[in-house]
Amino acid sequence: MEKTKNIAMIVILIVSLGLGVLFAWFFWSILMGDNQINYAEYSECLLYSKHSKQKVDLTRQNNSQLVSATFRKSGATNKIKQFTANNLAFIKRCENNMLYQADPTVVTAFNQKKASNHFKTIADVVNGMTNNKFYPYQLEEMVLTLDEKEQLPFRNNLIAFANLFVNFFGLSVFQKLVYNIEINNNIAKSSTGNNNQVLAFTKLAGNGNSLAQCLAFTEHSLQAKMSKTQYEIGFHSTATNISTIVHEIGHAISNYAWVWPYNRIRFNSNITPAIGRCTPTKDKTLIYIRGFMHSPNDLLVRYLGTKVGISNNAPFQQQLAAWSFIQSGYGRTGGNAELFAEGFAQWLLTPDDQKALNWQILNEFYGTYFKNYYLI
Repeated sequence: MEKTKNIAMIVILIVSLGLGVLFAWFFWSILMGDNQINYAEYSECLLYSKHSKQKVDLTRQNNSQLVSATFRKSGATNKIKQFTANNLAFIKRCENNMLYQADPTVVTAFNQKKASNHFKTIADVVNGMTNNKFYPYQLEEMVLTLDEKEQLPFRNNLIAFANLFVNFFGLSVFQKLVYNIEINNNIAKSSTGNNNQVLAFTKLAGNGNSLAQCLAFTEHSLQAKMSKTQYEIGFHSTATNISTIVHEIGHAISNYAWVWPYNRIRFNSNITPAIGRCTPTKDKTLIYIRGFMHSPNDLLVRYLGTKVGISNNAPFQQQLAAWSFIQSGYGRTGGNAELFAEGFAQWLLTPDDQKALNWQILNEFYGTYFKNYYLI
């Protein structure tokens, strides 16, 4: 009788351990999400099961919008040589499939975000951004650096962008982003206008208790001709004259989102002249502020990969998908932070007649997924 009882206890113990392992595996699978889904390393890169049969023309000079052209042009021939036949075939499928026209209802919904205007003048925009009394927001000065014929389009585009940003992310976020926007021609490394020239930068500084974020631009970065040229050669994702400004705001919102929500109150909350103006020097001060595990820059790449059936277990193939959808040599060669900023500009500034399925996916990411993931 005692022996039977012991056997029963052993059976119960084994079953309990088995159930424990099963439940642990179940909850681990939920936490890990699609990391554990064994998607193919490559896919057909189909973006939507139903879409228009019409395609848009995104071609630029010398097909510079293509991934292969980016790496050949940047001199990274070794990178091209490292691509396998499967890599190149996957890129080609993605670049071909993304050209179908975006869903008109999605485009209409996006354009409806432009209907509400918080700002009517540059002065309104400056007032909406200002969060301290020490540093200027030189938006009007930016306008005045341009030729007279460029000033009105630039002014109107800047106001329209500010309204669109607020309608997506809210006025409180807009006012928290930066403590200073300035013109600083000293940040340029050269005056040749080549791809290696520094046109602008976003700096995030901290003193252990607060975060301060500022933007600096060269006058050259504001010129319509520069924006158009950088777009045509495939370096930037959009030809709009405010593309550099929107790119830098992309960095700013990425930095803001990465910080845990209850710590975002520390952005520009304790600004004093001691922090200093925007400079290209790096700030090595330790910041004891909590952030999310995954940066918005890396999350974008993961999102674009999973949208076409590539799991997080194949990060290089996810990168190939992201490079295909965001048509920017700067984004492709500058790391995921630049890819995020270029994608942000591509999302907000692409004209309606160029909105294809790649834009539609970017719209889903920046307009919904990104906001929900980072609790904005």
